Amino acid sequence: MLFQSLPTAELKTICGVTSAAMGRFSSLFGSGFSGPFSNAQHNRYFKRDGYIVLQLADLRTILQLQKLLVETGSDKQHGFSTTHFLEDRTTKRIIHDGIVSALWPLLIPTLKDYIPVFANFMVKHAEGDSPVPLHADWTYVDERKHVSLSVWMPLVDTNETNGCLSVIPSSQRLSYHIRGPRILQWDVPCNFELIAALGRNLHVRAGEAVIYDHRLLHYSETNASGRIRPAINLSLVPNGAEMIHHAIPEGELEIHTFAVQGVEFFLEYDNFRKPDSGELLKKRPNTSPLLNASYKAFIRRETRKEWLAQFLRLRKQ
Repeated sequence: MLFQSLPTAELKTICGVTSAAMGRFSSLFGSGFSGPFSNAQHNRYFKRDGYIVLQLADLRTILQLQKLLVETGSDKQHGFSTTHFLEDRTTKRIIHDGIVSALWPLLIPTLKDYIPVFANFMVKHAEGDSPVPLHADWTYVDERKHVSLSVWMPLVDTNETNGCLSVIPSSQRLSYHIRGPRILQWDVPCNFELIAALGRNLHVRAGEAVIYDHRLLHYSETNASGRIRPAINLSLVPNGAEMIHHAIPEGELEIHTFAVQGVEFFLEYDNFRKPDSGELLKKRPNTSPLLNASYKAFIRRETRKEWLAQFLRLRKQ
């Protein structure tokens, strides 16, 4: 079953995108890409909105993952926590293996030729502030050639009170392709303008999965329910695509690009230090552009010629 998505007329009103501009979008972001899903309708919604919501797991699988959450101590934190940041690499692997073994067989019929890369818990605890600011996820592949995915699935029903996932529909068209730890892409005030104008809260039930383009801008509010709000996150890449990681490691000023050889890279990675593995492919000046003007134009529903031209320039870098 396919859930929330914007009607085409509403999307065009929000984005102010002309037919000619949409044609330029198609050429910019890969006109040959038919979509990651086996279902053609899913691909249409995904290419338009940057995400879809599908029923994925049954009660037995949800209980299995809740048990894993407790057994690994992932429920014993405050505020917002993700097992991505664990220093205990053994526990990170147990969590990764447990999530992949539970969910990957359920995802195979839905997707084309994708493989799982890294899985973790993302938990908003009952105590402490737990908002997650507007952002796009790290880059996992060369996005000028490929589309990587995130599967976000809560283990409880979600809403505004307990910090549901929220998105900016169609914003996968905006994000710059070099993203990672300590790489800034816009100023914080832009967050609030985008959320106020275009933010959409996804009331996702336990076992439903939001499958989104890693470029999609998303965020979530504090969990004020008094109860834990656990979710899983599973990153996927096209089978055969070369994986990469961009970061400005601690003590460095330049953007480093690393080759990623599978899940071991992320299981062994401290998010702000130099990775223990992964060949350093390139260093570049920290000149990732602040895209404030483009985001503001997206909000104002203006003609898109100026920022489309900007993105055409950016994609050549």
